[in-house]
Amino acid sequence: MGHEPTREPSLREMMEACRPDQDDHAQPEMAELAQTLAASPEWKAMYDRLRVFDSAVSAAFRDVPVPEGLPSRILARLGVEDAPRDGAEEERMLARAGQESGETPSTASRASRRRWLYAASGLAAAAAGLLWVVFGMFPRAESISRAELMAAAIERFLNEPAEPGQVAAGSPIRYPLSPSLLDLASGQRAVVRWRALDDFFGGEADAFDLIGPEGRVATVYAGRFPVEGLPAEVPLRPMLSTAETSASAWREQEVVYVLVVAGGDRAYERLVGVNAGPLA
Repeated sequence: MGHEPTREPSLREMMEACRPDQDDHAQPEMAELAQTLAASPEWKAMYDRLRVFDSAVSAAFRDVPVPEGLPSRILARLGVEDAPRDGAEEERMLARAGQESGETPSTASRASRRRWLYAASGLAAAAAGLLWVVFGMFPRAESISRAELMAAAIERFLNEPAEPGQVAAGSPIRYPLSPSLLDLASGQRAVVRWRALDDFFGGEADAFDLIGPEGRVATVYAGRFPVEGLPAEVPLRPMLSTAETSASAWREQEVVYVLVVAGGDRAYERLVGVNAGPLA
């Protein structure tokens, strides 16, 4: 990892404190981080990767259903912790704990509940981290998650060099532009340029850059990817958002499309909306 900048603890902590869907780095207390990101492309690239990772993990958690009965079991467990201590042995244990730590029995009881909650939070975070490590260490299964695919597309969008590409009309396209977005190719709302990608998510893909008056506003990545549970047309709201991008994925026949838009939810909705205005 010698190509990455030295990870100064204070800056790294600031980066990790930023929420993926908010501009927290613009807050006054984050001034040091904002200055570093503006001055260092390497730090900016690492910050972007962290935001994409956080967004993908959040999306993956949202896709996982809560096990049946889990909320009631947690509440029941907290209720047990809150219940009065009637046994003489437990009173002696709390008294002894209070004498050793300078706490009263009620304070020790609250501390016990806090420790239990901290432990549960730590276990959940560790489980999420372990799942991500397993995904990275072992070969991909036959099916990949849509969160993984969109995270890869966002990272590519943020870090790939700006290449002009070819005008899509008449280019040797392997995968056609989604019919759901053909109105964007009319030239009235955006100029569409095409690029061939040979290394997108382990396979081939076509990239369609939507160029507005101020530059690239979105890219559509098209290819064949084993992703389950995708809608049959472009969603009207993004499936995954960061402070800088928003994305969605869908399948039309055998082709999977991933749309990445520069900007948050409003930029995405303005682009795909039926009554959208001109592109920025």
